[in-house]
Amino acid sequence: MRVLKKEPAAIKEAGKTPVLGLDMEWTVCRGRRGQQANVEVFQLSTKTRTLFIHVACAGMPHKLETLLSNAMVLNVCCRIRADVKRLKQKWRDVEVAEMKDLGVFGKVLGLVARWL
Repeated sequence: MRVLKKEPAAIKEAGKTPVLGLDMEWTVCRGRRGQQANVEVFQLSTKTRTLFIHVACAGMPHKLETLLSNAMVLNVCCRIRADVKRLKQKWRDVEVAEMKDLGVFGKVLGLVARWL
């Protein structure tokens, strides 16, 4: 897992690299072992389309796993590290190759006043 650190370089790179908006949703369940939460729904967005995948029912599609691990695609999300951590709780072998936290990106660019 590699997070891009040079924000201005990432901006230039984003114009050349396919960007995929990524978000994950889950339901928190309380049990004997405390709080557990598995990713239930993926939301993937491009410039023109949005796709929802109900992974709680369908499982992790191989093509989604391939897309997330593709180093040529930049995955962007607010607090992406937390989402990826939850993702790896259920699917340990899934890798998210390139990712960018939009909160950090916005702060560096002066678009948000505080950490999201």
